[in-house]
Amino acid sequence: MINKKKILVLNTSFNIGGAARIARTLFQSLNNRNDLECYFAYGRGEKPNENRTLKFAYLPEIYFQAFLTRITGLQGYGSWFSTKRLEKFIIKEKFDSIHT
Repeated sequence: MINKKKILVLNTSFNIGGAARIARTLFQSLNNRNDLECYFAYGRGEKPNENRTLKFAYLPEIYFQAFLTRITGLQGYGSWFSTKRLEKFIIKEKFDSIHT
């Protein structure tokens, strides 16, 4: 049995924007290979009809983060629970490579 490499593609969204389109194409192409097991983690947007996807951000945190950024200019300090959720997923799955 071949030991498949596990890869995580990480992006802000799955369906919205040019970067999402590139990341989604990479994810789908890698999943077509027999020697790789690819997952996609994203924070915003609707849940796609794709296997191996994880939406890690919570909507209230997205709004709180936007509010905090606009008021203080600080970025990345308002999404503690979403970050912990993504960290647990990464640790549990033991990825060989993570692409952002």
